[in-house]
Amino acid sequence: MPPEVLAYSRYFSDYIAAGGALDLVLTLHNVEANESKNVICPFINVNPLTPVDADLKTIATFNGAFFQQLRRVGFLTDDPTRSWAHGVMLFRLFGKLSDQYGAQAFSFEVNDRYPASRLSHTQLQEIGTILAGQCYVWCVSEEGRQRHHQITQHLTQFRQRRQIYLDTRQIRPDGRTPHELVSLGY
Repeated sequence: MPPEVLAYSRYFSDYIAAGGALDLVLTLHNVEANESKNVICPFINVNPLTPVDADLKTIATFNGAFFQQLRRVGFLTDDPTRSWAHGVMLFRLFGKLSDQYGAQAFSFEVNDRYPASRLSHTQLQEIGTILAGQCYVWCVSEEGRQRHHQITQHLTQFRQRRQIYLDTRQIRPDGRTPHELVSLGY
């Protein structure tokens, strides 16, 4: 297992154990030139705290507002309700964080080399600025506040299970095992 996987796992585990919470996580990737428009949603990560239909609605609403802002300033986007797939992507950090800690996950592909609309570095920064603003709007919305409450309850139970587990297992001299960090989030 690459050392950075354990380092990230330890960081987030320690952050959550210390009382932190993740309301949302983002994953951004870049695709090849002809694969998509400037911004698309390739995957909908299903959250363990909500029914699949609720996640699909949340992401469609978030993406609709985000994509509308992008189109308003000239970026090309796909249909905000369409994605290549949905499910749980535990082999990616955003999926693992959503699954273990309840964070709402949003996934995007950004294509700066789309032949009909190549993007400059400044335009990529503008996409990031618009995305950050949309994340803020979602976090302070009624839905975002409700999700924060669900996450807080989930993490309280998670921390209790973690503490019971750590109190009752045989302590290894080197501390938490890679399995505990990666698979359990402990």
